[in-house]
Amino acid sequence: MIQPDDLPMDAWPGLPPAEQHRLTDTWRQIHHAAQAVADLGKRWGEPADDDSHSAFVLDDDHLCWHAIGSAGKRTAHAWLDFASGTLWLDVEGGPGPRQGSWLELDGLTINQTTEWVHRAAERLLGEGPAREGTPPPDLPEHPVSVALGGAAMELDDEGLDALDAIYDAAAVLLPALVETIASELGASAVGDEATPRIWPHHFDAASLIVLERDAQGDMTRTVGVGVTPPDSIEGSGYWYVSPWSKGGAIGFQTPDLPGGRWHARDGADPMALLSISDLAGAGDAEAQGRLLAAFVASAFNACRA
Repeated sequence: MIQPDDLPMDAWPGLPPAEQHRLTDTWRQIHHAAQAVADLGKRWGEPADDDSHSAFVLDDDHLCWHAIGSAGKRTAHAWLDFASGTLWLDVEGGPGPRQGSWLELDGLTINQTTEWVHRAAERLLGEGPAREGTPPPDLPEHPVSVALGGAAMELDDEGLDALDAIYDAAAVLLPALVETIASELGASAVGDEATPRIWPHHFDAASLIVLERDAQGDMTRTVGVGVTPPDSIEGSGYWYVSPWSKGGAIGFQTPDLPGGRWHARDGADPMALLSISDLAGAGDAEAQGRLLAAFVASAFNACRA
């Protein structure tokens, strides 16, 4: 059984008192801007079957894209910083010292951001893209969307602070959860699937815990834990604990949760969620941390059982 004390949440700053619409608006703009960095992986990176070459790895309060290797043996890293609304690209290896370039997103369009990423990558890596990019997936509507005319981004400082705090929490909680499960269930439950990733389509930061595999090594039961932007399920964004079984819903007891609720799903077992608005309303940073750790531990134990 995972206990709340196994998940150290006292290090994160808590959600600042930003108005919800500021957080939602900022979250959606950054979601769109992140596609420019994902496109870097699609064009220069080595394709992966699970599309992880376009995904981010969560690193403290940043998004860090996977390293890009080039023919010149240089390695590029693309970073997106929530707190400052800044994107930067740096390169190591090859001739000369490490080089880099950065961009402040506020006031730019998504097209301008994407063009900057392409120019910077080509200059720093010393070669053009290895392949054509693919169109970005359908994203939540926002005036900055290219499909809606591509207005310039207007990033709110309070919204950025709140977004930074949300992913700070993910950077603290998810590795602690993975480490605790590894010590209880064994390292087989914690492989590459458990590395906290941020997928550009949904822009959720999540780890996938493998509870069971078949004789061929394929996953048959998993639990995903993460945080996701506002959507049709919950308009403020939410933390979730989501069970999956290969054969569909298996049915299990859904106990009362210390905050949050169970969300029914067609053809699958229910998912536990804790809304960002409920978490922000729990009190100071310490109270929020206690609630989040208690929610994740209780929901995970129910899904695992």
